[in-house]
Amino acid sequence: MELKSTKGTSINLWKEGLDPKKTYNIKKHQIEALEEASTYKGCISGFIFNFRAVERTYFLHIEDFLEFTGQTEKKSINEKDIVNSGGIIIKQKKKRVRFTYDIASFIRDATKREVLT
Repeated sequence: MELKSTKGTSINLWKEGLDPKKTYNIKKHQIEALEEASTYKGCISGFIFNFRAVERTYFLHIEDFLEFTGQTEKKSINEKDIVNSGGIIIKQKKKRVRFTYDIASFIRDATKREVLT
């Protein structure tokens, strides 16, 4: 898994054909590593996106991420894109300024997909 956190509303991503000298929040090698990891049985492979301004966090399977990037000309992904691509919200609770995450329910939700496929 790769965690991406932003104060903003979107996270820019590397795509084939974009300027290789530019810095992207989601890099080519991260996408490739997650794609490779997804081939292993029992491995939950994808991105965790944290939108700090709205205090919401999602998990997006790498397959859904690749489908999104393959079907769009956009150079970034936002919360709406993640939800529309099948993102799983990760329950969280803020303790003063930090969050605790309900990892057990996230793992259950994320592995449901593995059982279905």
